Amino acid sequence: MFRLFGILIFGLLLSACQVLSSTAAKDSVPMAGGSYRLYPGWPGPDQQWLQHIQWRNGTKTHEFMLSASLTEHSILLVGMSPLGQELWRLSYDETGGLQTAGVEPFNDPEFASRVLAEMQLALLPMELLEPRLTKLRMTEALTSNYQRRLIDAEGGEVLSIIWKGEPEPQRLIELTQAHYQLIITTLEVEML
Repeated sequence: MFRLFGILIFGLLLSACQVLSSTAAKDSVPMAGGSYRLYPGWPGPDQQWLQHIQWRNGTKTHEFMLSASLTEHSILLVGMSPLGQELWRLSYDETGGLQTAGVEPFNDPEFASRVLAEMQLALLPMELLEPRLTKLRMTEALTSNYQRRLIDAEGGEVLSIIWKGEPEPQRLIELTQAHYQLIITTLEVEML
């Protein structure tokens, strides 16, 4: 754990001055031969969330805290170490401006836009998502857990989203796709 934390801090120090900004066509996120057009804000009341994230990539597991500020006109995500130090930041607003800063891979605008797209696919109402999908479709089922699946044009699963556990704020969400898995536990939700 201390070794991972040291690597993250070293990476943060190396990239602390690096800020990437991109507005050209970043509202459309390519996914499995199709795309999802990012939603430019939050459709409900303005909120601040605190979440615990486990990010599994192959045999590696990374854990961090995520602060999410969700407003009608913008989204701000800030990843923090377990000790509260900022590791990365992602902001997106209604002008289509995506800005990222911090450690890899979160400072890569393509990766960051994919993370934001997957967050929106998990949280936004289906009626907002469907018109934003091109050559993709979303299914939704309520079994013992609430589940969504993003399907490509050939019928293959691109992304699986499963909501588990008790109602908010201790909601557990698992997002699984070919390259990584996110396990998100919402610890606190505050209305702004």
